[in-house]
Amino acid sequence: KKKRKKLCYYSHCSWLRILKNQNLPNFNDVLMELKLLEGIKKMKLLRKYQVTVCLHPKEKATKKIHTQSKEYYKNIFGNNVKFYKDTSYNSFNEYEVGFGSLTSILFERIQCAHKTLIFFEKLTSFPLPNSKFNNFLTDNLSKLESRIDKLIFLDDDYMKIENSIYTYFNK
Repeated sequence: KKKRKKLCYYSHCSWLRILKNQNLPNFNDVLMELKLLEGIKKMKLLRKYQVTVCLHPKEKATKKIHTQSKEYYKNIFGNNVKFYKDTSYNSFNEYEVGFGSLTSILFERIQCAHKTLIFFEKLTSFPLPNSKFNNFLTDNLSKLESRIDKLIFLDDDYMKIENSIYTYFNK
């Protein structure tokens, strides 16, 4: 199936984790996602795209939480937001670029060689400064939209263009 030039946000469910005081790890992933989403809302980023949100399973646990989740993301992305109905894994081939903060599904997209951008404020020793993994990261909200633009409009043969990034697939 050919990917459409569309954008998918993969949720880490941070707003709900904080609300329920669940799974708050020490390496700041929850706060990174909140910073990303607050920046998108404040700076009105990505309004030119229809953004589809892949909700985290926790955000679909009950009908009430599911409704709250949709309202939360509509407040962030505006009325141009859609919600993916199937499991996030099934979305990989449907969206040209996937983005979010530190959530495992984005690492799985990268492993499958799908265009992915992670908002990530670097940890002390990860990633290493010269690591090719830095190509998948941004810590600058003001450059987020331009980074996504570049990924969306690359030729469809992403692995060929970004050959040096996907060294695992080139062995």
